[in-house]
Amino acid sequence: MAALLVGPPAMAGDGRADAAALDATEKAAGDYAEKEFATATARLEAAVRDCAAAGCTAATRALVLRDLGTMQLLAGDEQAAMASFGASLALNPSVQQNPQYD
Repeated sequence: MAALLVGPPAMAGDGRADAAALDATEKAAGDYAEKEFATATARLEAAVRDCAAAGCTAATRALVLRDLGTMQLLAGDEQAAMASFGASLALNPSVQQNPQYD
């Protein structure tokens, strides 16, 4: 699972994978606002898998993992949240909390 979370560094691509992943984070924020945490978690887990397969940039993967960690923490899965937050910080040490989540 750790390899899937961090994965190899992405090469510069056409940006479609990054756009899809960032769209997932925006939709997850809407799920969060509606208190649909399980839906947000599933959406972000899919984005993590898709990023690994499609080669999202490290910066994008860090954002997806950051948001996934937030949803995992809300679900009470502290161990998974710590893994996601750790992987996010490994990809981008300056990543900060998503301001869409209070």
